[in-house]
Amino acid sequence: MDNLTQGGNGTAESPFATLAQAESSSSPGDMIYVYGGTSTTTGMDQGITLQDNQWLQGSGRSFLVLTDFGVDEIPAQTTNWPTIGNPTGNTITLANNNKIVGLNLISSGHNIYGLETQGASISYNNLAGSSMSDMYFENPSGIVNITHNNSRSASGLVLTTDENLTLNLQNNVLINNGQVNLDLTFLGNSTSNASLRFNTLEQSTDGSIIATENAANLTLNYQGNRMQHTETSSDSVITFSADDFSRMIVVAEDNYLAAPPLQGYEFITSGQALTFFYVEENSGTYTGSEDEAYPFTFTVNNSSISNLLLSGNTATSSGYLLTNNSSAATFNVQSPTLSLSGVQDLNTGTVSAAGSGTITFISYTPSSTPQLD
Repeated sequence: MDNLTQGGNGTAESPFATLAQAESSSSPGDMIYVYGGTSTTTGMDQGITLQDNQWLQGSGRSFLVLTDFGVDEIPAQTTNWPTIGNPTGNTITLANNNKIVGLNLISSGHNIYGLETQGASISYNNLAGSSMSDMYFENPSGIVNITHNNSRSASGLVLTTDENLTLNLQNNVLINNGQVNLDLTFLGNSTSNASLRFNTLEQSTDGSIIATENAANLTLNYQGNRMQHTETSSDSVITFSADDFSRMIVVAEDNYLAAPPLQGYEFITSGQALTFFYVEENSGTYTGSEDEAYPFTFTVNNSSISNLLLSGNTATSSGYLLTNNSSAATFNVQSPTLSLSGVQDLNTGTVSAAGSGTITFISYTPSSTPQLD
């Protein structure tokens, strides 16, 4: 479709003038190709509800297609990008296995919304204008790829699921002036894998939280992300939290954090959860004036079990706080000297211990870190 035209039959030579026409005339599996047109929401101001396996493609991005002669690249047809909006609700409502590429999205609701959808690919989009969240998923499953997007609304990505999910969140910029950059919650008996790599997370009031509850299992690669917050209403910029009977494995490495509040990275194990935290080669820089500003905190509660490898990290201010709050909890920490001083030798910055429970120091085995893609 092209909002510069007078309206046609929906072909490349004679495109529709409105997105509503393209939506009503399309079928599952179709590509809906949207020209840059006027770069305004003219003819594209009612949002769109996609059908299964549909591909919504903006004309300002090239893309690959499979032809009878092999893979071919279709170059960008315009230098400008189309703008799709919805002043009364969600801008794009997903079905199963949709692909969304090269769009400017503006919304009064969620820019992209999915309810119990399977699979999605969302890349190279600019999302803004929402007082809610740019991407909101309820009970997604399958493989969800979210890459190279710019999110500038109140919140970035909010996702809750009790289904099995593979989430790839890479090379996105989430600069949000509202509550959260990321809010990811894994529930039920689900088994999920997540790769969060090379994203920029800034400005949100509550930072980001990644949580497991119930009996969910999550394996997470958190690598190469940049977090910069000057003020938040929560105690941390990024929180990893496991509760109930859930199981969480996190490899957090090569991440950069600047100017957090009291805590920067916070790792919490509660209930009867089981966690394995491998925290290596990260930086936590604090520039405030609080007496106890811990760029890294690790807390174990209730009857939970947590296993920690802390190595090669750089922290300013008070450094690292390890807390076991319960005599019924197990907190195992790797150390080459089987002592707190050994952990401190592995990292830059002071390491402190607290709580009524016992911290057990076990052999330092850096080869135990999982190799996650």
